[in-house]
This record gives sequence, C-alpha cells and structure tokens, in this order.
Amino acid sequence: MDEEEILASQIRFNQNVMIVSCGIALLVTLVALWFAGIFLRPVRALIDGVERIRGGERNVVVQNRSRDEFGDLVGAFNEMSETIRERDELIEGKTQAYEQLLRRIFPDAVADRMRNGDVSMVENVPQATVIYAIVEGFAAVAQAADAAQAGRILSEIVDRFD
Repeated sequence: MDEEEILASQIRFNQNVMIVSCGIALLVTLVALWFAGIFLRPVRALIDGVERIRGGERNVVVQNRSRDEFGDLVGAFNEMSETIRERDELIEGKTQAYEQLLRRIFPDAVADRMRNGDVSMVENVPQATVIYAIVEGFAAVAQAADAAQAGRILSEIVDRFD
C-alpha cells in the first residue's frame, strides 16, 4: 500500500469530524441566538416603554413576565411611569388652578399677556389710571393678623398709592 491509501481513512475521518463540528457549531449558534432573543425580550419591552414615555404617552405599563432581575427592573419602571403620570396630573391641576386664579384677578387680556411672559404692561387709556403692584411680604402680614386688620393695612396701602 502506498501512503495515500493508508491515510485515506484518516483523511475521511478528519473531514467527517470537521463537518460534524461545523454542524454542531451552527446548531449551538442558532440555539444561543434563540436564547438571546428570549433573554433580551424584557430589555426590548423596557426600551419600547421608555420611547413611549419620551413620545408623551402617559399610561405606559410594561408587562412583567419574569421573576428575575429583569422582572425587578420592569417593576421599577412601571412604578416610575406611574409616578411620572401622577406628577404630570398634579402639574396640570396646579397650572389650571393658576390659570383660573389669574383670570379671576385680572382681565383676560392682561392674564394672557402675563402667561406669555410679558412683564411690562403699560398702555395709555384716556381718563383712567390703573396700577398693579406686588406688595412683598404682605401674605405673611395677612396671615399673622386677623382679616379685619389685614383689610385695613391693604386699604392704607391703596390710599397711599391713590
């Protein structure tokens, strides 16, 4: 026998081992990708939730299907989302209350200008004088005094302006 004939079975064995090894490596890679997809599903759901909050959506809740660290993270995210929603509602309520108060104190045109940041509201109106003044510290004085005394102090301030 020549050398090529002797090594032929060894070469065939090496080729078979190489083919089986490549097949196993491909199978392991596909299984690893499948598990990675399962493993990253909660992370993708959280990223989607963050994007929805960033887009302005209010009631964002991510489904929690795991009981591991990712489940804890999803729970914390849902709590944070609820806190953001509650704060937004509180801010919206305070803004509406401020708007109502502003419109009770001032005419709508003045209230609109104040809301838009206009600080200098000087206009000429024939035969009328209107002054708007902020009396620093009056709220503390009014709280410390009774209603009648606070009214007298305010009347005295107005008289002096007059």
